[in-house]
Amino acid sequence: MIKVITGLIFVFILLILPIFNYNFKFPSETIINILFLLYFIFVLFFNINSKMLILAALLLLIICPILLIQKREAFANQIAIYSYYFLVIGVIKQFKDYIKDVREGKIKEE
Repeated sequence: MIKVITGLIFVFILLILPIFNYNFKFPSETIINILFLLYFIFVLFFNINSKMLILAALLLLIICPILLIQKREAFANQIAIYSYYFLVIGVIKQFKDYIKDVREGKIKEE
């Protein structure tokens, strides 16, 4: 349960960071990219549900058209990139879980 809560908190932090990046002019995109890389490593080694990551990606994609309507195109592009990061991490995690399930015999290979 603690791992799930920790994962949710980290996803929330990664969803909030782009807002701070836009409003407060974070020094560099490198900081956020490093955080995504660390989160990717965290997700692979701990039992984080990949559905959470894909949900975060979809929520960020829902935000993009709203930002485009507000004529904040640069920010919408950045949010779309973060959405892609979440989607890639989620798909890799699902693939890892699938391989694990096949090895444990939970899923039979055809």
